[in-house]
Amino acid sequence: MKGRITGKSPIVIAVLFMTLQIVCYTWILQTNYSKDTLESAIERNTLRMDSVNDSVSGAFDDDDFTSITAEEDMESERYIAFQENLNSIREMKNLRYLYTAGRNEEGNLVYLIDGLDMSVDDFACPGTVIEDEMIPYIEDALKGEKSYTDKIIDTSWGHIYAACYPVYSKEKPNKVVGALCMELDMESTYSEIEKNNKKAVIAALVAIIITSLLTIMAFMWMRWVNKREIQQRNELDEAYEKAAKTNFELEQARRDMEKALHAAETANRAKTDFLSKMSHDIRTPLNGIMGLLEMDERHPDNKELIEENRGKIKVAASHLNSLLNDILQLSKLENGDVELAQEVFDMNVLAEEIITITAIEAEERGIKFNHGDCREKIEAPYVYGSPLHLRKIFLNIFSNAIKYNKPGGSISCSITCESVDDDTVEYSCTVSDTGIGMNSEFLEHIFEPFSQEHSDARSTYQGTGLGMAIVKTLVDRMNGTVEIDSEEGVGTTFVVTIPFKIAEESEIRVDEADDSEVSIENLMILLVEDNELNMEIAQLLLEDAGAVVTKAFDGRQAADIFAGNPAGTFDVILMDVMMPVMNGIEAAKVIRMMDSEDASTIPIIAMTANAFEEDRQATKDAGMNAHLSKPLDSREVLRTIVKYVNK
Repeated sequence: MKGRITGKSPIVIAVLFMTLQIVCYTWILQTNYSKDTLESAIERNTLRMDSVNDSVSGAFDDDDFTSITAEEDMESERYIAFQENLNSIREMKNLRYLYTAGRNEEGNLVYLIDGLDMSVDDFACPGTVIEDEMIPYIEDALKGEKSYTDKIIDTSWGHIYAACYPVYSKEKPNKVVGALCMELDMESTYSEIEKNNKKAVIAALVAIIITSLLTIMAFMWMRWVNKREIQQRNELDEAYEKAAKTNFELEQARRDMEKALHAAETANRAKTDFLSKMSHDIRTPLNGIMGLLEMDERHPDNKELIEENRGKIKVAASHLNSLLNDILQLSKLENGDVELAQEVFDMNVLAEEIITITAIEAEERGIKFNHGDCREKIEAPYVYGSPLHLRKIFLNIFSNAIKYNKPGGSISCSITCESVDDDTVEYSCTVSDTGIGMNSEFLEHIFEPFSQEHSDARSTYQGTGLGMAIVKTLVDRMNGTVEIDSEEGVGTTFVVTIPFKIAEESEIRVDEADDSEVSIENLMILLVEDNELNMEIAQLLLEDAGAVVTKAFDGRQAADIFAGNPAGTFDVILMDVMMPVMNGIEAAKVIRMMDSEDASTIPIIAMTANAFEEDRQATKDAGMNAHLSKPLDSREVLRTIVKYVNK
């Protein structure tokens, strides 16, 4: 019957269908292979061109794109050298063309230096107009963009791949002065692709013979599809988990931002509160001093009142000085400007000094001081550390224990020492008092600047509110800990624990200062001070003691006066540090470098308000012999002069 399908027809159709599939599959594979081959070749060529650009472009000067514009410029040494260099690089990198390009005076794109052999027909002299197919890529390069041909260009001499790079000015790095261009022959790549196409046809014919394998391939393909579906489901699950994690992280970030904002607002309020309290605490003693001075002016004949007010003024000034020192100390500690010394000292000696000072203050306040446990000898008394700052820590704690104690109350202390290892020992000092105590809420803020539990603490107890902040910062810097236990109306206990490196007694520096009293009668003193009031006070102090004073109001005057007098004219120089024209540090260095016989030996003593350890080190480095901090103690000034004049 016409149109009847025989039993073999489905088999034939199936074979033909499978054969068609094989042919199509082979064609697709070859197409992809050709595409990959071409892309791989382009990628290799691009890397090759990029490497040439990296090695060549930096060698050009601006003149190479402005002075080489016409055929007659080919005679210049610069042109010949670069032409030969480009030609050698072109041959080494297997490039078809390597040249520079720019604009002529008419604005047309022209060749400048062609890296071809000059003997070949297509060699381009400077000024030759660029071919149309390369103009768009050179234009992009002159705009500062790397430009690659987006496809293989089919030219009259074959298939090529090209790239153009901007060359930047050495004088103005952001200015493009020209372009570096290169072209590659792609004929070999195309020949390789054609050979592979022929092989693919043969492969397709062979594949027809093995059509029976298509069934197996179909089965394998189905398995792959199933596996791919499972993989996609897994990927979807992972994507969901990542999305959930991202949402959680975003929520956490939002919370962190809210915390940071809250912290910033808290810090701002704390800063405002700090400045307000600092202003109050500075103005309070100043107001007292000014008020007492006004009382003295109104009652100039009342010697008893004036004498009493003078004592009060000294107390207020001392408190103001303590407050300013604490503020500066805390500021430097928080900024990391204070370096803790690592010198050898005797813990027993330091403890004795602290006990002595505390005992005097406790006796004046009527407070009983139980310090027997602090006087016990300990196993490793010689350690490395900063005794100055360690003294500051415990004097602050003891001072508070006395200041905030009850009338007739007591304080006690004890020290323990435990070995951490062969080189390190850990001291733990406990200070307890029977004072007014603190509630648990205030204890959370005790180490914040100007923190005082009672609103009248500054008036009643004359506290600055900075001591505990300084204590905590110093203990932290020493890698120690400070713990507090307190109860209102009962008292407070501090436990300070600090580790120290063990030292030997032989390492302790012995101070052989001479403390004997010697008159400064008839000593010739050069006094350097820019402040007239301070100058007047210091001059009066020194002249009352019998010295002869020569004044200088800045470092330059001091250096000129010293240089203008014979050696031995002056016995000592008292030098302020912060002065106009030339400061004390610079003046001391200038004097030490002079040719005068006594320039290197005359004692120079700093008298300055810069009172920190780093300030002392700066004056020492400048060649000064001693450092006296303002406000000055007249007895210390005279002792220091005597000490260094008689050395």
